[in-house]
Amino acid sequence: MKYFIFLALIFAGFLLIQGCAVQNHATTVERDKENGCTIHVILQIGIEGTDADVIAVRDQLEECYSKKCVIPCENDNSVGCPVLSHVNVKKWSALSDDEKKSFHHITMVNNDGQPSNAHIGTPNGGPKTGTWRRDEPPRTYCHEVLHLAGLKDQYCSRVYDTVTHTSVVEVTCDPPPDPDGNNCCTATAAMIRCGQPCPGHNNDLMATLTPELSCDNILDVVKKAGLNSCPEACCPHHHTYYNPKNLIFIGPSYVHFGDKDLHYGSYGGTGEYTHFFTPKIGATVDIGIYFHNDKQNELTTHYQQWNATAGITFIPITKPKPHVIFSTHALFGISTYSYKFTGNGFTSNKTSQHSFTPNIGVALDWPVSKSFAIRLVQADYMPTFFSKSTQNNFRISIGAAWMF
Repeated sequence: MKYFIFLALIFAGFLLIQGCAVQNHATTVERDKENGCTIHVILQIGIEGTDADVIAVRDQLEECYSKKCVIPCENDNSVGCPVLSHVNVKKWSALSDDEKKSFHHITMVNNDGQPSNAHIGTPNGGPKTGTWRRDEPPRTYCHEVLHLAGLKDQYCSRVYDTVTHTSVVEVTCDPPPDPDGNNCCTATAAMIRCGQPCPGHNNDLMATLTPELSCDNILDVVKKAGLNSCPEACCPHHHTYYNPKNLIFIGPSYVHFGDKDLHYGSYGGTGEYTHFFTPKIGATVDIGIYFHNDKQNELTTHYQQWNATAGITFIPITKPKPHVIFSTHALFGISTYSYKFTGNGFTSNKTSQHSFTPNIGVALDWPVSKSFAIRLVQADYMPTFFSKSTQNNFRISIGAAWMF
């Protein structure tokens, strides 16, 4: 039995580690942890340069990306899933080594006439690097951030070769062809670099700096992350994840208590309070009291047990509008066992013992509304160690849960 407890604790710890795992993404595209119909695009930029560089980049990016977009519902374009963009710009030297793992690294240099650049990244992938020129035209940095988020250029360009005195290809449209009969443009000694938007991209920030950042750009990034559809549960009404900040459960319980020498079934009530720190992880306090009477001849033995445990609750899967919610918990605390005798006008003194007890269990909830659920079943293994023996106690509970 000790091995069973040990393995159960290892399993609960594994689930907790999985729930707490943190990934480092410089471009994060994810559903809101409380409202699964909302998507966040989070861009983290580390600037290696002066304080003035950080301010200039931050001002331009915050203006560009203060845009709310919507992924329309399949059957009703008038409603959909909101997409919110967030930009976090910090000075590279102010970041810790751990923070640098989740920030794109941009080096600022004086403007030498060459174009700013950034490596093409992947949403929810690792950080990328780039070199940006100071005093660039408006929306230049907004364009480069889209490269970091995974978008490629949508223009063609040519540069003037000062050795051969010819216009040579720099960038071509993908997919082809280039405009003007695949010629794009002609670079000259007077205009050493020229370019044009690719077909169909005349108003695309990835092709020219004239237009503003568009929702098409943002939704292209979301599409690369595989979140470009609005779930049916969000259409036409707005649903949220089963993720209350607090949950209170109350219900009747049956406890099988005992060891090889003494065992019986008792009935009582269980109450729980859980505060969720994330959609999957919460801190739980569990309190219960249970009774059993055993009458033999004229003498009745009154048994009473109460438990108080606390620990972690973990919900492995969260999704919009779930039919049932499965959770597991690993709690630890104290149990008190007491008994007394009555009969023929006689009442003995109560005898009590205390024991450490773990509480390893699972629960299955049926959400009826955003604020109420029915706990279909909760099953717990709650061993105690009274009188230098091990009691293998099992508890079954049902009841109601309130979320707020």
